[in-house]
Amino acid sequence: MNTHSTQSEVSRMPLVFSRKNGVTEQLHRLRRSIAQHQADSEHATPTVGICSSTPREGATTILLNLATQAVSQGERVLLIDANFRTPRLHAMFNLKPAPGFTDLVLSRASHDKVVQRTGKEKLMLVSCGSVVQNTESLLNFPGLPMLIGEFRRIADLVLVDLPPVNPSIEAGLVGQALDQVYLVIQAEKSRWEVVSNAREQLNSYSVNLYGAVLNRRRHYIPEWLYNKL
Repeated sequence: MNTHSTQSEVSRMPLVFSRKNGVTEQLHRLRRSIAQHQADSEHATPTVGICSSTPREGATTILLNLATQAVSQGERVLLIDANFRTPRLHAMFNLKPAPGFTDLVLSRASHDKVVQRTGKEKLMLVSCGSVVQNTESLLNFPGLPMLIGEFRRIADLVLVDLPPVNPSIEAGLVGQALDQVYLVIQAEKSRWEVVSNAREQLNSYSVNLYGAVLNRRRHYIPEWLYNKL
């Protein structure tokens, strides 16, 4: 693979977040990018997925910080844990792992039954849910966008924690049901070839990939969340 052409392809993705500047400022920039892309949509509430090429690049941390920033601005935020291989949002908030997203998809639970309060005002969570053996067949149905879209009635922003792209196909299956997806890149870790492969995989599912989120420094969990760990 041509490294220079690969790097060029990846660099053409809009960079909506960079750790080289203030975190708060860059979170505002990311939130503005989401709002701008949603302006032409028929839905006021965006459904947004955050993912990375490989594990441990900080996608979940970006998602949590974005949620914290939005809540601080008075927005109602719903988190959905769609990281089926390593679901952990429920543990971070000391909440139940099920019923959750998989139970909703399987019609084992209603929308109202899967939403949990996190203890932080205006922040809600849909945990990953019961373990299923074949997530590909579970997620590969045309009604998924409408199923996720139903949460718009209770939130101003729906954030979905997607699994890493390269080890699995779930990120593409869920991502294609969302309004927007952003790919987290850890500058000191991510190889351009791997990022390019992730981008190609998402594009193969017609995912609305609107930009890259570049992490340059160590990730920090929001202070309020440490109290729940």
